[in-house]
Amino acid sequence: MTDDRAQAAGGHSEEDLSADTPLVVVRLLAFPLQVFSAARLHHDELLREFALLALASADVVDVRSLPARLVDLIDILGRRYAADTERSDAVRDEAVERGDVVIDLTYRLPPSVAESVRRLNALLDEADEFCRSEQLLTLAATQVERDFRSWFLSEFERQLNGGAPTRWAGPLSVPPR
Repeated sequence: MTDDRAQAAGGHSEEDLSADTPLVVVRLLAFPLQVFSAARLHHDELLREFALLALASADVVDVRSLPARLVDLIDILGRRYAADTERSDAVRDEAVERGDVVIDLTYRLPPSVAESVRRLNALLDEADEFCRSEQLLTLAATQVERDFRSWFLSEFERQLNGGAPTRWAGPLSVPPR
């Protein structure tokens, strides 16, 4: 089962794409839906914390007391990426609702998205370091969630740069925290 609609990513929308913009097919094979659901929950918690920090007034959070890179992440993940968290992949979400374990997904994206995906992956790795060092309230992602995020985002980056798809080879569920 696939979703052949062009998906918005990295600040791109279907309206931003002209008719002559080349699109690259990205296939996510054996996409693990339970792992995805756990990773999405963690991602949403992290972005919610960054959004709250971004909205906090200087009286509530003294940004001068935070590491400079954390302040940058608050701005990037709390303001810029928080607006892009809408879940529009109906095929994937329907499979989750049915209780499916895996699904193959297909996206069509402009090659320019690859750099945004690479930056997002690096930013989320940095954010996770702040979670592990207990500078944020959000718990650090589990190893399975980190492996999934790396595979998921790397698949977009690699395939947008001409690489072949690689199946998810990790576990199909995440142990409870």
